[in-house]
Amino acid sequence: MKAEDIDTNYGMLTKLNVTDVDASLKFYTETLGMTNDEKIYVPGVWAQVSFGSNVIGLNRGKETGSGHASITFYVKDIKAVRDSLIEKGVEVSDTISAGKGVTLAFFKDPDGNGLGLRENS
Repeated sequence: MKAEDIDTNYGMLTKLNVTDVDASLKFYTETLGMTNDEKIYVPGVWAQVSFGSNVIGLNRGKETGSGHASITFYVKDIKAVRDSLIEKGVEVSDTISAGKGVTLAFFKDPDGNGLGLRENS
């Protein structure tokens, strides 16, 4: 694979197994503010959500939860985003410094898939 082989409209898709595609779609669009790609939507089976070229595929699957892996969203103001998620009922960890100007916080979607926030200062 070469860089010119990549469709820059999407770039990369991360697939998450979820137990209820429609409930997960609601979480990712309403709670996280991502956009639903309605032309790819298959009710109860598959949905795609995105922030620009960052795409997550929500796939109905039996194995859910990501163990220690996490999809991490780069944010401009981690405190503001963290506070917004908490106001929406999401349990978010305290922020931690990872060194070299990187601040992190972690949370989970309704199926236990690990998600994170990252601010670079």
